[in-house]
Order: sequence, then C-alpha cells, then structure tokens
Amino acid sequence: MDQRISRSSLTGEPGKILYTRLNACLEVVAIGAQTEVHEDASSVAEDCTGAAPQQVAMTASGKIKAVLDSSKRLTIGNEAFEAGDRASGEPWYRRALIFSTCTKADASRQTWKTTAAPASS
Repeated sequence: MDQRISRSSLTGEPGKILYTRLNACLEVVAIGAQTEVHEDASSVAEDCTGAAPQQVAMTASGKIKAVLDSSKRLTIGNEAFEAGDRASGEPWYRRALIFSTCTKADASRQTWKTTAAPASS
C-alpha cells in the first residue's frame, strides 16, 4: 500500500516517520542495546513509542538521519520488487527503506523532500 507520512511529525523535535494510514512509525532495526545502527540496517513499521530507534532528523539538504547514528541516512533500495496490482495491468512495486552511510554515490536515493498532500476530491 502506498504510504503518506506526516510532515509535521518528520520535522518535529525529535522527528519521526509516521505512516498516517497505518498510524505506525518507521523504526530502524538496531543491534545490541539499541545503540548501534549497522550498515544497510533495515526498517520496520511499529507502534509509535518515541523510542530512539524511531527518532530521525531531517537536514536542510533533505537527508533523513537516524538519531541513534547520525552517519546513517534513510536510503531507498536499489531494486524494486513487484508487490501486487493497483488495478488490472497496473503493477505496484515496493522498495526497501534502509539506513546507510551518507555518500555522494547514493545521494539520489538519500535525498527527500516534503510536499503538501494533494487536495481531497
């Protein structure tokens, strides 16, 4: 399912990625005592608790960094996987959301922007 996130939640202090349709938050899968974020750490949607693995900060340049490890940025996966059909003949694809070290090579997959939600009709 396509997801919208709350812009006000993302830019809050601390920020979080709140999936408004699920009423759930993106959480980085950390290791150890929830203090380390390994390279290409996966993310999951969980109940919002405000815990450190759910906290992010959006930079002025559009990077979303994990509060647990400010060197890691939210990165969209390279590969798209078919995940069903929106309608007959209209496939829906999904990509992984991972946390990776910020690099110039991955800048296009690590840069995000916020926009207003489309008006409901």
